[in-house]
Amino acid sequence: MLASAAQVTRTTLNQLENGVIKELGIRKVEALLDQLGLVLLVEQPLQPKRPDFLRLASTAASVSFKTALTERELVHALLTGKVPADRRPHLRALLEESPRALLTGLIQQVAGPSPGNSRGISIESPRRSA
Repeated sequence: MLASAAQVTRTTLNQLENGVIKELGIRKVEALLDQLGLVLLVEQPLQPKRPDFLRLASTAASVSFKTALTERELVHALLTGKVPADRRPHLRALLEESPRALLTGLIQQVAGPSPGNSRGISIESPRRSA
């Protein structure tokens, strides 16, 4: 009944119900929602989501290695300066191969205010000689 009222095939509706449909056009979605008394509402978030530089950096540092550098290990290394010997290649790869924007975002995220970081770390750009 729903399928015919929304002018979609029973096969399409069955695939949708079972989560196996590959693609469903917006007109079919709207027709189904209309029959159910619902509407599709698209809103822009109030604040754009900031990238998770910590996750991106730990992933970037681990691409060429069998074992991954965890986010926790990366934060510990950045805040203490202590890097386990088996993670030094990861840090080297991160620092040598990552874009500057990733490293800047990572430092700001780790140094920023958070429940576990009350160190008050400040980040300054190096001064150039005139």
